[in-house]
Amino acid sequence: MITIGHESLKGIDEIYLMIVNQGHFPTLKPYEDMIESSLTSHFSVPITDYYHLDIEEFEMLLCLLNGRDLYLTY
Repeated sequence: MITIGHESLKGIDEIYLMIVNQGHFPTLKPYEDMIESSLTSHFSVPITDYYHLDIEEFEMLLCLLNGRDLYLTY
């Protein structure tokens, strides 16, 4: 998908990006602007929004999407 206008993006008119990392991601405006300007140059489809989640938040989101209990026992 590194090619601008890749075949898999045909018919897509907006993109939402979710970034998942192992810790807290600082959402400081200068860094957000730098990341956004860097990424937008690689997509011909406009990026609608960016979401930053740590791994625990991502796991909770997946549980919600799957309709599972959030209090998992391991």
